[in-house]
Amino acid sequence: MATALRIPDGGQAADIEARTFKAALRILSGARDRSATYAPLQQVRVTATHGGLTLASQNLRAIIRVAVPADATGALDILIPWDTAVSLANLPGRLTLSDGAASGAATLQWVSLPIRDWPTAPEIHADAALGSPAAVIVDAAQLAADLRLLAVAVARDESRPVLRGVRVEAGKRGTLLIGTDGTRLTRTCLGPTGLPDHVVGQAGLEALSTALGTRPTGDVAWRAGDTWNAWTWGAVTVAAEHLTGRYPDYIRVLPDEYPAAVTLDRDAWAAAMKPIVALARRDRAGSIVVQWGPGGLTLRADAMDVGTAQTSVAGKGGPGQPVEARFDPRLLADVPKGFGPGPITVAWSGRETPMAATQGDRLHIVLPLRDMV
Repeated sequence: MATALRIPDGGQAADIEARTFKAALRILSGARDRSATYAPLQQVRVTATHGGLTLASQNLRAIIRVAVPADATGALDILIPWDTAVSLANLPGRLTLSDGAASGAATLQWVSLPIRDWPTAPEIHADAALGSPAAVIVDAAQLAADLRLLAVAVARDESRPVLRGVRVEAGKRGTLLIGTDGTRLTRTCLGPTGLPDHVVGQAGLEALSTALGTRPTGDVAWRAGDTWNAWTWGAVTVAAEHLTGRYPDYIRVLPDEYPAAVTLDRDAWAAAMKPIVALARRDRAGSIVVQWGPGGLTLRADAMDVGTAQTSVAGKGGPGQPVEARFDPRLLADVPKGFGPGPITVAWSGRETPMAATQGDRLHIVLPLRDMV
């Protein structure tokens, strides 16, 4: 039996469907701070607005806001710990939220932090970016697919901070998005122009990708301020910082031409690679030899302590005389992840030069392993 939550006369409270609250938390999770070192960032902010509630989650580099329908009384503005919010979202029916307590199918209480503890810097930067007059409109599905391609090449280590993000720059056919960690590179053409050159931080990319989800629809308005970006669509707003530093001159590593090129099906290539990659990764010294030939690609896994396996993928346009190069299996396994179904061209220009996988305007570059001589 549900326990009613007592709200004093004139108090601040809001009624919201638990499933609506849960859906909003899924979007907000992209900016959840998981370091557990600063308590105010371990909260979800719930604020009464005209016609409902605005829920916000943030770390020091990104912020997400979601507007949801609800019945609110008073100027509600509270913080709910993330773990408590997740528990509330799993209750059936409607929720009544108040400062330090909530009820639905059960009543939960928590020690509520004062709103003054909520860091204001991310919100200030987000509002400044939202006020930027220049905006480009991009397709949400295309943006989500582009982020999946770019994410695999963004650097994870702290040695070169500027590589922990995606470069945004003007290209001949539109705005280019580039990610690289020094051993591989991904690039895609966004289409619209008008964004200034800058680097979007990894925290922002993760927040944006999570908020978009796997099957977004509609258009996204992208604004770039002096130090932060802002993306808005429907009831969702995501904002994130720029990174500072000099981005490397990636153009000089791209070959001018690719004499060995095979066009094949993305799904067939990904399926053929799975057992080959699995075998090669069982050995730290394992590698995959890719051979371009007239009938397609041949993949061979060489694992020193395990053995050798080989498979072929049918394709068109290969060279008359087979040529080959060796690659790190971990890097090669990531290549198909950023492309959609359909044909992909896998090209190579010569010994110890990058391999390029392309599909439309999307490009994924991988450096080969050097042969010991």
